[in-house]
Amino acid sequence: MVEDTLRGFLAPEWCDELDFPTLSRMNAEYVGSDLHHRIGDMVWRVEFKPGSPSGGPPLANGERPCLLILFEFQSGVDSDMAWRMHEYVYLLHRHLRHNGTFKAEGREPPVLPVVVYNGERPWPESGARPGPVAPPGTADWIGNEVRAYALLDERARADDGAGLPPDNRMTMLIRLETSPAEVRPRLLVEAFERYAGEEERGLREGYHARARHPGGRYGNDDLPPFEELERRLKERRGGTEMATLMEARTREWEERAIARGIAQGREQGIARGRAEERARLLRLAERRFGPETAAQLSELLADTDGAEEDTAQAGG
Repeated sequence: MVEDTLRGFLAPEWCDELDFPTLSRMNAEYVGSDLHHRIGDMVWRVEFKPGSPSGGPPLANGERPCLLILFEFQSGVDSDMAWRMHEYVYLLHRHLRHNGTFKAEGREPPVLPVVVYNGERPWPESGARPGPVAPPGTADWIGNEVRAYALLDERARADDGAGLPPDNRMTMLIRLETSPAEVRPRLLVEAFERYAGEEERGLREGYHARARHPGGRYGNDDLPPFEELERRLKERRGGTEMATLMEARTREWEERAIARGIAQGREQGIARGRAEERARLLRLAERRFGPETAAQLSELLADTDGAEEDTAQAGG
């Protein structure tokens, strides 16, 4: 997933300088100056290939230079993200200096800070760099600017006319998170079939969690648990009869998602209609009887709404 994100979205022009078999996850917890724990969502380390222009010469101890990638995942807009990412990079470098990870020549590894955003609202431009990032060591390298970070806005990329890179693990995640609920069951089955190997199990679990999480904005409660979906797909690969059954089950999940969306839309329409009618009544009352009467009427209408909700819950 990290390699596909770099190849398809962040560093397509220079990612071949990276030795991806050396990619490893690092401890993302470090202590700030205020002694409170600061936790970056995910930090990865990857070495540059020997002779890489972006990596530079080997370190004094013979080790190859490396790149650190710091990921933050956001579902809501954070106007302070540029400051946060600046602090995370500083804390990460300080942590590495203190524990002796990087001593040679006093060279600190370049850090690529990345925000992956899946929300609906436009992301603020301050500090954000959408699109591919220049290689380290160049004038446009993002690490040369204080409080700058790379931005991967999932919805903006999904709506981009240029499209998403094919056969890419991050592309599949973006499709899952930005597609309507009724489409996600088929996309999830596609993801499980495309990345079916045992070494991809963690990836499938991540896709499943994003598509099914009941408390999430993209949740789909009708999808089966992970282990059940795994079992059904393995059975489908074993025979035509099971394949037909699996297709029927997928259509059933999609139909449930469509029905739930229609019901939610109807409820939202009724609530919006009530709110508009209440606002109209309050405007009329204020014009004819004054603001004090309008305020009293507003309280009465609020009490009525509360009574209707209690009645509905009791009936349910």
